[in-house]
Amino acid sequence: MRANTFEYDGTTWTREREWTPVMSNTGKSVVDSTEIFRGADGRVIYKAAGKPNRCNDPDRNWGLG
Repeated sequence: MRANTFEYDGTTWTREREWTPVMSNTGKSVVDSTEIFRGADGRVIYKAAGKPNRCNDPDRNWGLG
């Protein structure tokens, strides 16, 4: 999965990654991100990042920066 282009299901797929990461509560690691797969036949598979943790969610920002 490190390659941006791969063959699957008879189609060439290109993996894109949005660089809007969801950081851990400590801010030291990336815990999730959005991924987009585009097929040469026009299909698109979209995986949205999960629910933000307290550091990334303004509604749960408990006095953090």
